[in-house]
Amino acid sequence: PLEGMRGVGPNPLALCKAWLTLNGKLVESIFFNYVGTIAAAVGPLVVVPIYVNELGKSQWGLMSIVLTIVALLLMVDGGLGQVLLREFALRSRAHGRSSPELQILWLSCRTLYNSLALVFGAILVLASSWIARHWLNLGTDIDKDEATQVLMLCGLLVAVQLFAASPRGLLLAVDLYRP
Repeated sequence: PLEGMRGVGPNPLALCKAWLTLNGKLVESIFFNYVGTIAAAVGPLVVVPIYVNELGKSQWGLMSIVLTIVALLLMVDGGLGQVLLREFALRSRAHGRSSPELQILWLSCRTLYNSLALVFGAILVLASSWIARHWLNLGTDIDKDEATQVLMLCGLLVAVQLFAASPRGLLLAVDLYRP
């Protein structure tokens, strides 16, 4: 029945195909967003008892502190990654990807991220001994030197993640807003 309608206005078959393609991507995105949200909610419920069983309560407590410190220090980004993504996309579309304006944006954000990484990583590495000895109540299960080493590694982890945060946002911007 659609074959006889050729030449009369827009091709209904092409419109239907375009609509299904657009909505297929939308449905796929919604599906994977729900899967990711469910996995993020159910994952800890499954994994935490395994961690506690394998590590013991003291080791799990130290790991929880490290994860909390990492999460708190990564919030230093303060949404800058999202702003960078938007600005990079808008400026690359308006001025081209090799424009001086885009290079200045890239360099200033890299400088900020690298400075944050160095400052917060160094603070955590330098304060790790004090945190392990005076802030944490380690008891006899965990050696204070071991806790200090774990906190130093935590500082390095935060620094590396902040170093990587800026390029990750720009790569996402290039991929999402490709002309």
